[in-house]
Amino acid sequence: MNRRGPRSPRTSPRTGPPAGSDDAGGVISSLSVSRRDPDRVTVRIGRAKFGPIDRRDAEELGLRPGVEWTRTLAGQVAAAQARAGARRYALRALAARPMSRRELTDRMTARGCNALAAESVAARLEDLGLIDDAAFAQSYVRSQLARKPAGKALLVAKLMQKRIEPGTARRAVETALKGTDQAAAAAVLAQKRALRMSPELGRDVVRRRLMGLLARRGFDGEVCRGAVDIAMKSWQKHAPAGTGRADEEGLG
Repeated sequence: MNRRGPRSPRTSPRTGPPAGSDDAGGVISSLSVSRRDPDRVTVRIGRAKFGPIDRRDAEELGLRPGVEWTRTLAGQVAAAQARAGARRYALRALAARPMSRRELTDRMTARGCNALAAESVAARLEDLGLIDDAAFAQSYVRSQLARKPAGKALLVAKLMQKRIEPGTARRAVETALKGTDQAAAAAVLAQKRALRMSPELGRDVVRRRLMGLLARRGFDGEVCRGAVDIAMKSWQKHAPAGTGRADEEGLG
């Protein structure tokens, strides 16, 4: 199985000097449509080829046979070519998995896309609804909660790791947690973990480990303390007599 991910986009034409070089002059002889993608065209000036670029960009630039090939136009075609490469990579990346706008932009630039082209492509994809940070954040939070209970702090942190803007992240988490019982979720998680702990452990050790678990899962202090109190009652039912005290010796 190929795990290398989408290849880097081409940032130079297949043949001929790069658009925007000193090889300006002459006129456009033809525009050839890509066989693989009818929305991409290559500009021909005599025997030289420039592109491919998106048909939409070609139309906006007024490219057609007979148009003079100037350095200004060559630079504009070079920018359009960079956007076309970034767009192809972005669509492949989004087909593999959803991403936030910032995460996708970072991926494009890391793969060699021009920064301006990456920003332009991300904005266009957002306009088309192919990128939606708010929807992505809510879907991501729901998937995280379906796997394991988590508190607000952890969920917001995970979204920010996905390059979601803090305000969007907080709103998504608040929406997802609305109507849920965080205290009950934390208590269930703590009880399950407590029942897996050795009854030979001291009470203080168990309590500290449970508090650490819940804190790492993003629950606030009050929720953690209440959940651990409930879990400790379950643990004590299984603990042998005499273990209701701290006993950390020999734990390594």
